[in-house]
Amino acid sequence: MIVESAIDAISYYILHDNNQTRYISTGGELNQQQPGLIREEIEKLPAGSTIKIACDNDQGGEKIATEIRAVIPSVYTALREIPEIGKDWNEMLLK
Repeated sequence: MIVESAIDAISYYILHDNNQTRYISTGGELNQQQPGLIREEIEKLPAGSTIKIACDNDQGGEKIATEIRAVIPSVYTALREIPEIGKDWNEMLLK
């Protein structure tokens, strides 16, 4: 699960309660090192794993999601997950 902020990771966990999920927070926009670091962490997962990109439901979140999709190797499934309410997972949790 890749999110933009730690609070979004915590909120997503509270909403979905899955102990089998690993979380990565980008801390907002990606810097030059983060795409490579994200790819390295993904490659530690078994082939066939699902990578959920749960960035904000806005233009910035879509930009980050596109950048992340570009570094995910083809042996993994990438899914874009957006909150049903609000622009991020914390807003959804609060509502």
